[in-house]
Amino acid sequence: MKKLLICMILLNTGCVLASPPRAKFTVHVADIETGISITNAIIKTGFTLKYDPWAGGSVHDPREESVNSDGYVSFSGKTVRSSRGGSVFSNGYYPQIFSIKCKKNLVLNRWEPWNPTIEVKLRPKKNPVPMVQKYVEWKKIPLLGKPVGFDLEEADWVSPYGRGKVSDFIFTASGYFQDPKKGSEGRYILSFSNDMDGIQAYHFPIDLRSSFKWSYEAPLNGYQSSMKKQVYWPPNGGVQQTDYDDKNNYIFRTRSRQLEDGRVVGCYGVIQGELQVGPHGKIKFSYHFNPIPNERSLEYSGENLLKK
Repeated sequence: MKKLLICMILLNTGCVLASPPRAKFTVHVADIETGISITNAIIKTGFTLKYDPWAGGSVHDPREESVNSDGYVSFSGKTVRSSRGGSVFSNGYYPQIFSIKCKKNLVLNRWEPWNPTIEVKLRPKKNPVPMVQKYVEWKKIPLLGKPVGFDLEEADWVSPYGRGKVSDFIFTASGYFQDPKKGSEGRYILSFSNDMDGIQAYHFPIDLRSSFKWSYEAPLNGYQSSMKKQVYWPPNGGVQQTDYDDKNNYIFRTRSRQLEDGRVVGCYGVIQGELQVGPHGKIKFSYHFNPIPNERSLEYSGENLLKK
C-alpha cells in the first residue's frame, strides 16, 4: 500500500511538471529623456508552449497588447522558455526590444521572478531626414597602390572607373590577394579631399536596445583626416588577424569648407561596423550619407536618396 501511494504521488508530480511553467510579467513604457509614461505604446511578445526546432513542432502563443493610461500592461501564460522578451512600438518613438532571464520554481511550477515590472524607455524621434543608404558588398577596387575616389552620393567610383563625380572617400589599397593555401593580406588608407573632412569612431551604448543607436546629431569636432586598416589571412585557413574592432562604427564629414567666421560647412554620414577590405582587392561597408550641406541629423527617415 505504501509503495502504491508513493507511485501515485510521483505520477501526479510528473503530470504537474510536464505542464509548462506559468509566467507573468508587466511592462512599463516611458520616454527615455523625460521619464513620462507613454500611453500609446503597443507591446508584442508571446509564450512558447513547446520548443522543438528540429522537427518543426514548436507551439507558440503570440500576444499583442496596448498599454493602459499609465503606460503599463501585464502578460501571463505558460511557457517552456526561461526568458521573457518582446518589442515595443509607439508613434513618434523608435522601436525597442526588451528581455529578462528567469529561473524555474519547481515547487510552484512557475518562473521567478513572478510578475516583475520591466521598464522600457523609448528614444523619441526628433528630426528624421532622407539620406543616401547603401550597402557596398565586396565592390572591386579598380586600382591598387594608388588613390581612387568613391562618390557616396552616387555609390560608385569616380570617373574614369565609375559614374562618381566627387571623391568623398579616397582609398589607397595595397597587399597581396592569393589563394587560401598561400595566404592573403590587404590594407587600405582612407583619406579625404578637403582639410576639414574626416572620420571618427563611434561605439553604440552597451545597454541601449533601441533600433536607433546613434547620437541624434553628428559632432562638429573630433574628426581625423585619415584611417588605416589591415587584415591578414594565414595559409591553410588560419585565424584571421586584423585591427578591425567589432565595437566600431563611424561618423564622417565630407565636402567641407570653412567660412570666414570659422564655421565649418560639410556633409555628414555614418558607417555601421567596420569598413573592410577583402580577398582580391574588394571592399565592404554599409553607410548612410546626407548630401545636404550642414544637415547634421543622423536620424534616417527611411527615404533613400540614392539615384537608381
